[in-house]
Amino acid sequence: MGSPYKDLYIYEVRGILDRVPESWRERGYLGCWYEGGYSFLFFSCPSKEFVLRELPSLGDFSLRTETSIPYEQWEAGVPLGAFRVGSFWIAPPWEMEPSPEVLVIDPGVSFGSGFHDSTRGCLHLLLELFGEKRPEKVLDLGTGSGILALFALKLGAKKAICVDCQPIAVEAALANGRRNFMEERMEVVLGDAIEWASIEADLLLANLHLELIVRLLEKPGFPRARWCILSGFVGGQWELILEKAKGRSLELVSKRWEGDFCSLLLERRNCSVTLGEDPEMTP
Repeated sequence: MGSPYKDLYIYEVRGILDRVPESWRERGYLGCWYEGGYSFLFFSCPSKEFVLRELPSLGDFSLRTETSIPYEQWEAGVPLGAFRVGSFWIAPPWEMEPSPEVLVIDPGVSFGSGFHDSTRGCLHLLLELFGEKRPEKVLDLGTGSGILALFALKLGAKKAICVDCQPIAVEAALANGRRNFMEERMEVVLGDAIEWASIEADLLLANLHLELIVRLLEKPGFPRARWCILSGFVGGQWELILEKAKGRSLELVSKRWEGDFCSLLLERRNCSVTLGEDPEMTP
């Protein structure tokens, strides 16, 4: 079986289309991404006429643009395939089956195939951290496909709280949890990273864009975790992040470059978080 994804057909719709009929999936509908008051509908086949016909029945929505791109350009610019991180394989479900050594991830149209440089850097830092420590509770802000949280569970974490503001990402993370038989160890929530950043955990993961990382580091009381893995910044931006992190009593443990992206593993000085405590599940 090969990849089910070839081309993406993206329809930009004015308004937040928060209810889409399940029957659309029979017509190639993959999911919806929300941004700036617009809904971006993803299909696996040309669907302009279908979208134009169906939108009036759902409310006051109108089609703004139509875009078609090869699927591999959606995230990392390369086709999906299996790759290794240490002794582990990370693979799409059409190439390998889940096992103790294999994490199976289907990102769909959410972020997190593992091929983006920032994701790859975080995966290697997780491998480094779990080689020496055993964080039990993980908070993954902007979880996307759930790949980082699931890899932490694969490495020995007991519980992961996964947060994303996009319903399509929540769906993907839940599906990947079930695919790897880890759903009972995951809590996947639809929410804002800033609002959920105060949850107590042993390890915080945040592979986000620079502005959001800065906002997190400026949030009072952040982080409530002993270790943080931060990524999503390029070039010399890591120096700004590290300077702000020091103001939060976070010290650099390790730095990893993948392409133009830098990922940081940080440890909090005088951390009062006790490993194994149950975190509060309210933002």
